[in-house]
Order: sequence, then structure tokens, then C-alpha cells
Amino acid sequence: MSEQTLTKQADEKFCGSCGAVVKIAAEICPKCGVRQNAEQSKSSWKVLFYLSMIIGYFGADRFYVGKIGTGILKLITIGGFGIWWIIDIIIIASGKFTDASGKFVEKQGEKVIKHFGIGIGIIIVLAAFGQVVSKDSQSSLTVSDNGTVSRPAKNTKVPVAELSASQLFSEYEDNEVAADNAYKGKWIKVSGTVESIAKDILDDPYVLFNTGDLFGVQVYFDDASQLGSIKKGQRLTIVGKCDGKFGNILVKYAFFE
Repeated sequence: MSEQTLTKQADEKFCGSCGAVVKIAAEICPKCGVRQNAEQSKSSWKVLFYLSMIIGYFGADRFYVGKIGTGILKLITIGGFGIWWIIDIIIIASGKFTDASGKFVEKQGEKVIKHFGIGIGIIIVLAAFGQVVSKDSQSSLTVSDNGTVSRPAKNTKVPVAELSASQLFSEYEDNEVAADNAYKGKWIKVSGTVESIAKDILDDPYVLFNTGDLFGVQVYFDDASQLGSIKKGQRLTIVGKCDGKFGNILVKYAFFE
């Protein structure tokens, strides 16, 4: 509807966004929600909203509008441990977020619910893709003499050594450099008694083999669902890739032969 087909009173004006008649003193157009009496930012509300939803916990939304200081703070606190991230999304959705110069980043009549749905859809797709990549990366890669990279099947992962958890730990204690040269990055078969089944600080499950020492052999399985049937004190033999010594001896991508 054009301005010519509308009539307004002396205390009214036309909204610069949708053309609706609003009171001169009105701060926000009741029809489209665009602020009337404040200078608007040149930043895109859509870009800001999606940045905030998808990677806002890294401060991307605040970097986008020029708020570098709070962007860095948001980055190092991972979105204020998630709370700041959520608050900024709500403020942006309401159209009350300002850029570095104090100008409002207006919605311009955008349907927030629709964009919430799109944003959630993008997050779900990215999360699913990340899981696929993570799972795929856990499979071993081998490099041939000509530099060709290939991913062997489990039955081609031939261990370079077969030893007990105590033997492996003892070799690392005696000479870590020699043990790394012999085992690190290579497939080994290890037997041991389960001391515990737990999760590390990244919430990744593992089995710890007892070595009779303060530390042990920490085994991460290629398929973590296998840990559900393992019990403390059980004797196991696994094949996995040695990842060296970090307190415990780490063995990753393990599976039952």
C-alpha cells in the first residue's frame, strides 16, 4: 500500500520501512517492528542473527558489528559459558542489539521464528557433519612409499608387537625415546587386566589397564559402545594404535581382534 492511499493526522507519520501510519512519538512501528526514532546500523540483521546462533559463542556476532573488546571476552569465555551467547541471541531477535557506534541493527520486518528454524536446521546439519568427520577420522590412515594415503580395513592392521600392558609400560619407563621409536604411531596388540572404565576431561570413554604402577595403559576404543560390556578386573586383549606416553600410555582406535 502506498503513502498516497493512506491518510494521517497531524501527530502521525508514515513508517519508513513498511509505510504504515504510526504516531510521531512512537519508537517502534506496531506493524513491522522497525524502530522509528533511532539511527539504524548498516550491519545486516540476518547476517548478525545467523552468526550469533551458529558461532556466537566465539564472539563472531560482536566482531561483526565492531565490538572487538567484548567479542574477545566472549571468545575466551566461550560465550560466557553459553549464557552470554543465549542472551545476545534474544537481544538480536528483539531488534535491540546495537553496533559499536550505538546504532540499532534493525530487523526490518523479518520473521524471527522463521530464522530461528533455519538457524537450528543449520546447527543440526553442522553437528551431524561433525560427527561423521570425527568418526571417519578415527579410522587409521597409512601412507605408502610413493606418498599415497589410504585407509586400511581392520584386518589389515597388523600389530608390530604383542605384549602385556605391564611390559609396554615398563619399556616406556626404561627408555621413552626407544619405546616411541618402536611403538608410537604403530599398531600393537596389548593384553591386560581392566582397572577402571571411565571418561576423560573431554568426556571420551576409555579403559585403563592395570600395570602395577601409579599410571597404566589408557585404551580408547574405535567403537565406544563396546565398553558397555566390559567389567573391572576382566582380562582383555586388544589391537590399537600406540599414541605415546602422557602419564598413562595411550592406545587409540582399539578393537577386539
